[in-house]
Amino acid sequence: MDGAELFATAATFKLLPAVLFQLWRAFIIATAAAGVAGLLSLLLAVIGAKNLGQRHVTVSFLIRGFASVLRNIPIIAWALILLFSFKQNELTGFFGVVVHEPRLFDAGVF
Repeated sequence: MDGAELFATAATFKLLPAVLFQLWRAFIIATAAAGVAGLLSLLLAVIGAKNLGQRHVTVSFLIRGFASVLRNIPIIAWALILLFSFKQNELTGFFGVVVHEPRLFDAGVF
């Protein structure tokens, strides 16, 4: 190994458009999933809050229970559940970000 394989060649530059297209797709999927997760978490937070909304105890209890399940199942378990359910494709990545993103909002990262 002399390090020559680390440098770009003419053959690697032929793959650049395909790589950039896949990078763009990943960016769009991540952005869309983060937006959906943010809106979903905001909606569920408002509905589940005790001091906002119509104060339905049952609905608030169910939403808080759902949030507790999301927080307490490790992200690797969610990844495996989604991978076995939807195989490896864009939808799995989208759902993975949607499941993981509300955890970030809940933890005070944002």
